[in-house]
This record gives sequence, structure tokens and C-alpha cells, in this order.
Amino acid sequence: MPMSLRQPKMVKMCTGAVGLLRKVLAPAIWVACAFGAGATQTEGRNDIVAPPALYKLEDNLNIHVSLGQRSVQTQFFLINRSPNPVHIKGVRTDCSCTHAVATNETIQPGGDAIISASFDTAGREGVQSHVISVYTDEPIRLPYELHVQLDLPTAPTIQPRAVLWRANHESAKTQVLVTAPAGQTMDLQSATVIEGRAKVSVETIKAGSVYRLILIPSSGAFTDILKLSLSCTSGQVDYFVHLRAL
Repeated sequence: MPMSLRQPKMVKMCTGAVGLLRKVLAPAIWVACAFGAGATQTEGRNDIVAPPALYKLEDNLNIHVSLGQRSVQTQFFLINRSPNPVHIKGVRTDCSCTHAVATNETIQPGGDAIISASFDTAGREGVQSHVISVYTDEPIRLPYELHVQLDLPTAPTIQPRAVLWRANHESAKTQVLVTAPAGQTMDLQSATVIEGRAKVSVETIKAGSVYRLILIPSSGAFTDILKLSLSCTSGQVDYFVHLRAL
């Protein structure tokens, strides 16, 4: 067949190939242009989001909590580096033990807002992580995430919590043991009776790990509930001990 008769078919094939390439490459070119213009992509998601207007002065905090500390407070700063005002629509937390509020709902260009957060740590131990999400009126914008990690100490154990004693006896007293958490050292510095009719003193059985509390009930304290406050190197913690006379 003459070459002149094959050309239309070859041109048609080339045209089809070019069209296919356009369909394949066009989305990739658009995404590349969007990212080059300052857009970002959220890790693990396919959302194309606008560049953030707010700058997080600090978004990851590690806080060491003292023994017996019942709450912790901290702050985050958000700075508006855009030419337009930014409105905070809401602040959410990932746990009922965490509370967070914004000092102001509107952040002017060049201005800032403070996110004040508080955490209820009573009765909690170990490492805990929390996330605070700040929602704004920015278009196509995911919430700003603020992360907090709390390092909560493990409290020593006190056993038993209910003890017997011989009432009206010359040497009327009883005792409980205070033991450091497994794998940790603890210096018990003092013990005080906050509530209840008794006196307390501390004896060292094994320095850094095991201590004995000698409880001497007051006259007439046949049955009582003592609230003891223990001061350790890592902080202060309170316990209740039930006294019962024989």
C-alpha cells in the first residue's frame, strides 16, 4: 500500500494517543500547580486544603505532672499571619477530662489568640495524650490540632486500708505499709493526719521503697476514718484509712 494512504490512519492513532496522555496527565499537572501555589495535603487523606492563615507558636507540649496534682493548665498561641481577619468557630477536645477555650473569637491580621486548656488529672496515672481542635471560618481548611502529652506519676500503694486496734490498751496502736510503685524509688519524707483522731509516725523498712506508718488512735476513737497526707520526693498524695477497735 502506498505511504500516502497510510498517513491518515497513523495521524489518527497519534491523535488518540495525545488525547489519552492529556486525560492522564491533566489531573497530575493540576495537583502539582495547586501544591506549588501553597496548598497542602493532609497526611493519610486526599483533601487539598488551603494554606493556613494561623501560625501555631507551639503545637506539641509535654507536661510532667507532680504526684497528687489534681489539675494542669497550659496555653497555646495562634498568630494570624494573613491579610484578613480569622474567626474561631469552635474549640473541641478529645476527652471529657480536658477543657479548652479561646480568649477571643476574632483574630485580626497580625493579632493573636490564646487557647487556654485545663486537664483533670485526679486519679490518673501513666502517659496520656490529648488533642485540642480549633475550627475557623477559613475556606477549605481542616481544624488546627494542638497536642498535649501528660506524664502522670504512679502513686505508692498503702495497705491495708482498714485496720484493727486494741482500744483502752496502754500500747494501743496499729500500722500500715507504704510501698513505692514497681520499678521506681520513692522517699517518704513525712506523713500527717488531716482528718480523724490519731497520730502518725514514719519508720523506714527499706529506704526508697518500703515504709511503715505507725498509727496511734486517740482516746475514744473506737471507729474512725483517717485522711492521711503523705509527702514524697515526687509530690504529695492523700489516702483514707479505716480504723476499727477490737
